[in-house]
Amino acid sequence: MDFNCGSFVVVSTFKKFKVGKIIDVLKGTYTVQTEDLKVYDNINTDSNNSVYIHIGVTKSFLKNNKNGNI
Repeated sequence: MDFNCGSFVVVSTFKKFKVGKIIDVLKGTYTVQTEDLKVYDNINTDSNNSVYIHIGVTKSFLKNNKNGNI
C-alpha cells in the first residue's frame, strides 16, 4: 500500500498506536507527524523497526472513519 502526502495513517511507536498524517515521501519512506505533534522520519510500512506504519490498523481506521464510526 502506497501513501501520499496528506494521507492519514496509524503509526506503531514502541508498541503504541498513534494517528498521524504523512508530511513527506522520499524513496519509499515516509515522514509522519502524529496527533501529539511529534515528527517521525524515514518510516517504513509493516517493518520490524520500533516505529512503522501499521497497514492493517490503518486500513481499519480509514474504513471506520469513512463510515462515520469514529
